[in-house]
This record gives sequence, structure tokens and C-alpha cells, in this order.
Amino acid sequence: MAENIIGQEYSQIVNLDTAFMPCFLSRFLKDAAEPLVGNFISLSIAELLDKVQDQSLEPEYVNVPSAFLDSTFIGMRQWLTPWWHSSVLPDGGYPEFYLKHCCGFDIAELQQNVQISADKRLAKKAKSSQVIGLCLTHSEDGYIYPHTAELKKLLQQQGYEVWVRADSHDNPVTLLKMMSASDLVVCKSSGDRWYAQAVNCPVLLITATAEPAVLMPDFATEQRAPCPKHALQYSDMINEKLPCDCDKAEDLTESIVSIFEHLAEEAESENHG
Repeated sequence: MAENIIGQEYSQIVNLDTAFMPCFLSRFLKDAAEPLVGNFISLSIAELLDKVQDQSLEPEYVNVPSAFLDSTFIGMRQWLTPWWHSSVLPDGGYPEFYLKHCCGFDIAELQQNVQISADKRLAKKAKSSQVIGLCLTHSEDGYIYPHTAELKKLLQQQGYEVWVRADSHDNPVTLLKMMSASDLVVCKSSGDRWYAQAVNCPVLLITATAEPAVLMPDFATEQRAPCPKHALQYSDMINEKLPCDCDKAEDLTESIVSIFEHLAEEAESENHG
């Protein structure tokens, strides 16, 4: 990727990502004297390789952003703080906080919507039933929701039209179209939350260990400790005997039914208002 980027001879390259591998790539570009702006790892590529070879690289350096993250954005240190506890939260939520306060971009008005046509098949289904998207194959807390198949079955028994993220074939345009035709998207902490917001589709966040205030979903489950059976930190001892502490599919189904009842009441109030 670095070779391809360098070959384009860009006048500026901006890395907004905060994950290790994108920051590793941007550090490679920075060390190659490319015009890089944004985030990169604090070690040079040569220093990193030396530490790998002599086995002195700490695991935290790869896994914990506060250990590896460096940036040309002077406000990036704010990203490492619990900014959501501030008394004044940005109206635009995390995107506004990140782009304006961390990156220092001069954004007069943050436009977060994407104009895109709804998926035709789902839009047709939406005329007779409510459409729900289960986008549970990604999660920033290291483990995915394990009961998607059961949740889908229970929702279908309730009469909902249900699709899963795999139906989009990982095509962002297709995913946005499917979300645009939906009445609710269920996801964990991931980019899917922002895809849904871009097309004004309500979101139920399976919160798990995430902080709801960062993602500002329309609806959210309660925070939980990492699941002993499925969380990444317990991966070395995963077995059937460990208890699963993930939200039960039955409970989520009840919550979704309540959400649609709530949305129907709101719509009725607006119509009478």
C-alpha cells in the first residue's frame, strides 16, 4: 500500500485513523519523507523492527493507542481522555469532537448525512413489515455478538424483515442502501453505527463494554463487564463451561419490540401535534 501511495505523488496525505496498522503505514510514509499529516506510530520503522528482532517490543505498544499514537494534530491528546464526561458535549457527538477538537479542522457545520437511494428489495418489504439490520460482525471491544442467528430467528417470528451485514457483501454502498431502507440497525461499537447515522436510520447499540456517550446511539443496552466466554482477553481459556454474559437474544427482541412501540407513539404524537 505504501508503494502504491508513494507512486501517486500526492501533495498531502492525511491519516485520520487511530488503529495501529494504519498508523504503522503512515509512519512508513513519514519515514519515506512523504507529505504526511495526522496520526502515526511514535517509533520509526527501523526502531520498531529492531525491537521486534530483539523481542523487546511490549504487547501494549501494538494494542494500546496511548502507547503507540503520535500525531501532527496538536489536539490528539484530548482523544485519549474521557472527553464524554465533559459538561459541554459537541452537538455533533464524537465526529465533531474528533474532527474539530482533536484534529483542529475548521468545520463551520458538520455534514454527516449521505444522500443515497434505498435498497429496492428491502424498501418493498418495508411497505408491509418493519425492517431490521443486524450488523454484528464487527466490534471495537474485541469480540462479536455470539447470538446473531438466534436473534434473527426470534425477530422473524415477531414478523420483522431481518437482514444481516453479510448480505451487503462488505460493499459500503450496498450497506448504506440497505440501512436506508431499514427501520432499525442493531450493532455493537463499530463503524456501522456511523453508517446508520449517515442515512438517518435509528440504532440500537449492544453496548457490552463500550461507552454509549461516545457513540450517542438512539437506543442502547446496559454496559456489561467483558463476557467471560467470548471476550478477547479470555480467548486462551474459551470453552463451553464458561458462562456467557452477553445480552440474551430474547431480551434484545423484547427491547426491539418496545423500541418500535415507542417510535410509533412518537410518530402518532407528531401527527396529532
